Amino acid sequence: STPPTALQKRLPPNPEETPPMKHDFGGYATAHDIVCTDGRTIRHSAFADQDGETVPLVFEHLRGIPENIIGYAVLEHRDKGVYAKAYLNETPTAKTCKELIRHGDIKRLSIFADKLIQAGLEVLGGKIREVSIVQHGANPGAYIDNLNFAHSDGTSTISAEEAISSRGTNIELEHVDKTAEVADDKTV
Repeated sequence: STPPTALQKRLPPNPEETPPMKHDFGGYATAHDIVCTDGRTIRHSAFADQDGETVPLVFEHLRGIPENIIGYAVLEHRDKGVYAKAYLNETPTAKTCKELIRHGDIKRLSIFADKLIQAGLEVLGGKIREVSIVQHGANPGAYIDNLNFAHSDGTSTISAEEAISSRGTNIELEHVDKTAEVADDKTV
């Protein structure tokens, strides 16, 4: 067999050709039937047709900056919401994010979606374009709940600790809680 090209090395694994890799972490990218801070509610089957799809994993929705693409996420439609199994790449930003997640400094996930189908503030359909790790999410049910980081000695850390997250905007959905970014000038 011929060695893989540089592009093939960067693509997500083809399950028919590669033994399954363990994801680095998992969590709910968005949860169904919960009112988000922007007033929207993502309904149960809004993104069900994306079950099994792979989307970019991004730091804080800054997808226009290549260094902020930190890996990819495989989406799973579940009763509670859209679950993301996340695979980090080896870039410096991804390595930093891995430590932030492992340490518990970042616990939330979020989505960017477009092609939304809405009835008022209810999201009935659309296309998730990316999953982000974020500091502040709009959907209280979107969170990192499973860590599975490999150590340099070959052992793994598996943790089922809970975190929280999500994100939203006009006819696109970018679910970040903008209210969390407001600072108070008073010093206490």
